[in-house]
Amino acid sequence: MNKKNKRIVILDKDDILREFYGRILSDSGFKTVYATHGSEALNTLRNNPDDYGLLIMDLVLENEDGWQVLEEIRRNENIKDIPILTITGISITDDSLKRLNELSNDVIFKGEFEMTRLHNAVEALVPKC
Repeated sequence: MNKKNKRIVILDKDDILREFYGRILSDSGFKTVYATHGSEALNTLRNNPDDYGLLIMDLVLENEDGWQVLEEIRRNENIKDIPILTITGISITDDSLKRLNELSNDVIFKGEFEMTRLHNAVEALVPKC
Protein backbone atom coordinates (compact mmCIF):
# COMPACT_ATOMS: atom_id res chain seq x y z
CA MET A 1 0.00 0.00 0.00
CA ASN A 2 1.33 3.42 -0.96
CA LYS A 3 1.61 5.85 1.96
CA LYS A 4 -0.86 8.16 0.21
CA ASN A 5 -3.47 5.40 0.40
CA LYS A 6 -3.50 5.84 4.17
CA ARG A 7 -6.25 8.27 5.08
CA ILE A 8 -5.79 11.29 7.31
CA VAL A 9 -8.38 12.26 9.92
CA ILE A 10 -8.72 16.02 10.34
CA LEU A 11 -10.30 16.95 13.69
CA ASP A 12 -11.18 20.61 14.12
CA LYS A 13 -14.35 22.36 15.24
CA ASP A 14 -13.84 25.02 12.56
CA ASP A 15 -15.40 23.95 9.23
CA ILE A 16 -13.26 26.39 7.25
CA LEU A 17 -9.97 25.13 8.74
CA ARG A 18 -10.95 21.46 8.28
CA GLU A 19 -11.69 22.07 4.62
CA PHE A 20 -8.55 24.22 4.18
CA TYR A 21 -6.26 21.52 5.57
CA GLY A 22 -8.15 18.88 3.58
CA ARG A 23 -7.76 20.81 0.34
CA ILE A 24 -4.02 21.26 0.86
CA LEU A 25 -3.58 17.55 1.54
CA SER A 26 -5.91 16.42 -1.26
CA ASP A 27 -3.91 18.53 -3.71
CA SER A 28 -0.86 16.53 -2.58
CA GLY A 29 -2.64 13.22 -3.18
CA PHE A 30 -3.72 12.38 0.36
CA LYS A 31 -7.20 11.12 1.22
CA THR A 32 -8.83 12.92 4.13
CA VAL A 33 -11.72 12.29 6.49
CA TYR A 34 -13.24 15.09 8.57
CA ALA A 35 -14.31 14.94 12.21
CA THR A 36 -15.92 17.76 14.18
CA HIS A 37 -15.83 16.10 17.60
CA GLY A 38 -13.16 14.09 19.40
CA SER A 39 -15.54 11.18 19.92
CA GLU A 40 -16.18 11.06 16.17
CA ALA A 41 -12.43 10.96 15.43
CA LEU A 42 -11.85 8.30 18.10
CA ASN A 43 -14.62 6.09 16.68
CA THR A 44 -13.29 6.51 13.15
CA LEU A 45 -9.78 5.51 14.22
CA ARG A 46 -10.94 2.62 16.42
CA ASN A 47 -13.18 1.12 13.72
CA ASN A 48 -10.42 0.81 11.09
CA PRO A 49 -7.04 1.70 12.61
CA ASP A 50 -5.05 0.22 9.73
CA ASP A 51 -6.73 2.57 7.24
CA TYR A 52 -5.42 5.72 8.90
CA GLY A 53 -1.91 7.10 8.74
CA LEU A 54 -2.34 10.34 10.67
CA LEU A 55 -4.62 12.41 12.87
CA ILE A 56 -4.41 16.18 12.50
CA MET A 57 -6.17 17.91 15.37
CA ASP A 58 -6.69 21.13 17.28
CA LEU A 59 -6.65 21.18 21.07
CA VAL A 60 -9.70 23.43 21.25
CA LEU A 61 -12.76 21.32 20.51
CA GLU A 62 -16.45 21.93 20.94
CA ASN A 63 -17.80 20.29 24.11
CA GLU A 64 -14.61 18.25 24.52
CA ASP A 65 -11.07 18.66 25.76
CA GLY A 66 -8.42 18.07 23.10
CA TRP A 67 -5.96 16.98 25.79
CA GLN A 68 -8.34 14.18 26.79
CA VAL A 69 -8.67 13.07 23.16
CA LEU A 70 -4.86 12.91 22.86
CA GLU A 71 -4.60 10.91 26.09
CA GLU A 72 -7.38 8.52 25.05
CA ILE A 73 -5.63 7.78 21.76
CA ARG A 74 -2.31 7.11 23.48
CA ARG A 75 -4.01 4.78 26.03
CA ASN A 76 -5.84 2.73 23.41
CA GLU A 77 -3.72 -0.24 22.35
CA ASN A 78 -5.22 -0.39 18.83
CA ILE A 79 -4.67 3.26 17.90
CA LYS A 80 -1.87 4.48 20.16
CA ASP A 81 0.74 4.31 17.39
CA ILE A 82 -1.18 6.44 14.88
CA PRO A 83 0.87 9.62 14.44
CA ILE A 84 -0.72 12.88 15.62
CA LEU A 85 -0.03 16.35 14.29
CA THR A 86 -1.50 19.00 16.58
CA ILE A 87 -2.26 22.38 15.04
CA THR A 88 -3.31 24.86 17.68
CA GLY A 89 -3.70 28.56 18.27
CA ILE A 90 -3.71 28.52 22.06
CA SER A 91 -0.80 29.80 24.10
CA ILE A 92 0.61 27.18 26.36
CA THR A 93 3.16 27.07 29.14
CA ASP A 94 6.49 25.31 28.83
CA ASP A 95 5.13 22.42 30.92
CA SER A 96 2.07 22.12 28.66
CA LEU A 97 4.29 22.21 25.57
CA LYS A 98 6.38 19.39 27.01
CA ARG A 99 3.21 17.37 27.64
CA LEU A 100 1.93 18.17 24.14
CA ASN A 101 5.19 17.00 22.60
CA GLU A 102 4.88 13.74 24.53
CA LEU A 103 1.36 13.12 23.23
CA SER A 104 1.79 14.45 19.67
CA ASN A 105 4.36 13.57 17.07
CA ASP A 106 4.55 17.18 15.89
CA VAL A 107 3.02 20.55 16.77
CA ILE A 108 2.28 23.55 14.56
CA PHE A 109 1.10 26.79 16.10
CA LYS A 110 -1.49 28.57 13.98
CA GLY A 111 0.34 31.88 14.31
CA GLU A 112 3.35 30.25 12.65
CA PHE A 113 1.38 28.24 10.09
CA GLU A 114 2.81 27.78 6.60
CA MET A 115 1.49 25.38 3.97
CA THR A 116 5.00 24.06 3.35
CA ARG A 117 5.39 23.26 7.05
CA LEU A 118 2.08 21.35 7.06
CA HIS A 119 3.00 19.42 3.93
CA ASN A 120 6.46 18.52 5.24
CA ALA A 121 5.07 17.41 8.61
CA VAL A 122 2.46 15.20 6.95
CA GLU A 123 4.99 13.66 4.56
CA ALA A 124 7.26 12.87 7.52
CA LEU A 125 4.52 11.44 9.75
CA VAL A 126 2.36 9.31 7.44
CA PRO A 127 3.84 5.83 7.68
CA LYS A 128 5.34 4.22 4.61
CA CYS A 129 3.60 0.99 3.79
